[in-house]
Amino acid sequence: MSFYRYQKLASNKPGTISQFRILTVLRGTVDEDLQCTLTHHDLPSRTKSLKDSIEYEALSWTWGSIEDSPGSIRIVNGDKERTLAIKSNLLQALKRLRGPSKDRALWVDFVCIDQSNTEERSLQVKLMNAIYSNATNVCIWLGEHEHDSRRAITFIKNEVCNLRHFERITDDENTKDDWKALAALMDRDWFGRRWVVQELALARGATVYCGDDTLEWTKFETAVTLFVREAPRLAGFYKGSKQFGFDHDFFGEVEQMGATRLVRLRGSLFRCDEKGHITQYRYLLFDLVSHLWSFTAKEPHDTIYAILSLARDTRFKLDPATDIPSESSSIQSKHTVPVLKSGLPTPSTGVNERPGDCLSETKSKRKRNARAKKARSVHEATQPDMTPTVEPESTLAIQPDMTAAKLNLVKVAIDKFKRSTLPENSQLFDVNYDQDFFLVCKQFLLSTVPNHQTNNLDILLRPWAPQDTSTLQDKIPLPSWIPTLDKAAFVQMLALHAPGQYKRARIQADPLVGQTTNGTQTSYYNASRCSRAKLDKDWWLGAKPDDRSLFVNGFVLDTIGHIEAASQAGNISVEWFKLGGVSTTGRFPDVFYHFPDEFCRTLVADRVLGGENVLQYYKTAFEDAAKLSAEGIYVEKVKQPGHPILVEVMTRMEAVVWNRKLFRSRRRKNLGLAPKSAEKGDYICIFKGISVPVVLRKEANHYILIGECYLNAMMDGGAVDVQENMEDGTAMSEEEKELGLSHMFELW
Repeated sequence: MSFYRYQKLASNKPGTISQFRILTVLRGTVDEDLQCTLTHHDLPSRTKSLKDSIEYEALSWTWGSIEDSPGSIRIVNGDKERTLAIKSNLLQALKRLRGPSKDRALWVDFVCIDQSNTEERSLQVKLMNAIYSNATNVCIWLGEHEHDSRRAITFIKNEVCNLRHFERITDDENTKDDWKALAALMDRDWFGRRWVVQELALARGATVYCGDDTLEWTKFETAVTLFVREAPRLAGFYKGSKQFGFDHDFFGEVEQMGATRLVRLRGSLFRCDEKGHITQYRYLLFDLVSHLWSFTAKEPHDTIYAILSLARDTRFKLDPATDIPSESSSIQSKHTVPVLKSGLPTPSTGVNERPGDCLSETKSKRKRNARAKKARSVHEATQPDMTPTVEPESTLAIQPDMTAAKLNLVKVAIDKFKRSTLPENSQLFDVNYDQDFFLVCKQFLLSTVPNHQTNNLDILLRPWAPQDTSTLQDKIPLPSWIPTLDKAAFVQMLALHAPGQYKRARIQADPLVGQTTNGTQTSYYNASRCSRAKLDKDWWLGAKPDDRSLFVNGFVLDTIGHIEAASQAGNISVEWFKLGGVSTTGRFPDVFYHFPDEFCRTLVADRVLGGENVLQYYKTAFEDAAKLSAEGIYVEKVKQPGHPILVEVMTRMEAVVWNRKLFRSRRRKNLGLAPKSAEKGDYICIFKGISVPVVLRKEANHYILIGECYLNAMMDGGAVDVQENMEDGTAMSEEEKELGLSHMFELW
């Protein structure tokens, strides 16, 4: 039997497609080979929706690794059969979904898109919104039964969703195996996929499939919400159990589990009318990339592409081929990467200016602004006009017998209608799987940062890009200013006393920069006193597509002086005590610790949980924690039931110091926290448009971005005051003469 060869989808004009494929799984028994048909169908139009043309369900599943053993299905076309290779997990799903007496029409990405055709894949991305929102149901395939999944589903149906008896199962220690099974189900690979956010969010209805069990998504959603609410109390079942190794943190960080985040996201992405139709997309692409870091994709490109349909500012246009809303794959803003042919002259990193950064109009600032203005004029002169245009044609509204005057009126009306339906500041994003992932990253920054309401560069410090781009065999490695997920705070780890079960565990401190929601940033700090950074004035990217340079306006505040080893698991060493100036009185066991104010503030980055300023009792809490620990602060000795205030303070401290180093700045002797990779002599810099100080390392004629840092008394504009008052190089070493000098830093 020969292999199946895809037929090209119809197109009404170059660079578009006007059809999609549907896989129909023919009826049969469990033991029979899978026989299917793969047919082409027209995309919806104003007079004919997808539902009217064919009813189908959409499958949401996990592709698995490259090493997964392949399976195959038979594609039937009349009296001919062809073999199509598919993933083994997909083969299992199709067998479970096949009906014994009725054929089943499905849209399955792996089969319905020609995966060997990157052009088609790029075009199909813009159809995801229409395909999933028009499906009668989304079938969520979690995989075959394992790790008590059948027990978990039965527990959800019979116990968890029976709210009249819910308190009974949260008080009964005999249910600990049931809760363990539910936690394992919530940690299936499906919940960590980036594409599922869109697939579930757009679904009109959804059903969970696991082996031969089924469960309505709404019931699963209820179970997840209730479990997360009760998890801290349920953890007590395992802390006192020898079977589970007396694990006090058996479930890990349940708030960070994929299922938890997915359930919460689904209800917040859109506003809908009473019929469930989407009336408003709530988040910008910039926000979604920041929020969805924990959801991963097989293809690095899909870090961006998988969520384009969910963003308020990646707009849709009316496609003349079908006259329906579809996500544009050719959207380009003025600063889109593919159109950069020549550009900004490279700023001289050797010319330093003083100081005038964002507070005073000094002579150096006027010179710098003049140079930036000239650079912008050169840059703009070399760019083609990329102002978005709207196609005037409409295949339904414009009639052949119209007079020229009427035709012109209709075209104007159509143009106004199309423009009125576009979101404010919407951007057209180029979808192209053939280009290097680094170019996708550049395009993302250029098309979102200048148009985001916050207009800042804190995204340079939030981990969002995949660490492994080896599938692309990229020629351009990611530069230091694209933060990768190896810097993320949480990771999935194997539970020690529950075979096959995973939990979310902390491996890094939380980012110091705040999160953004719906275009508004929750910033805890304002180190530069300038929260906005203008493209081409305060920052720009290297002009050539493969140029890894990012230029940012800022100044050197200080350098790292004495530095201690990174905090292990959020604990505080005796060496940290010494550098922080902690003193003691009395003798063991009646030792009393005295914490300087700056050390207390540094241990929690001068903020409590929620971002408020440090409360007075934090100092007392640290001193009590030190006494309980005997040497340094050992968090697990302190975080005990019955001490809620100590638990609160230790939880905040862990989120700040975990895997960070404590240091004192060389010149001003400020106490601070820096990334684990920071070293003595690294620069502490303030950048316009970034809310916290950053650590840089100079290499030849450029800098490497090490990461963000906390510097006591310099987080809310104090650094700018220091810059203004710095002496003009007096009593400075050669290494220190860059302090306070404002210029454009070239980051690699």
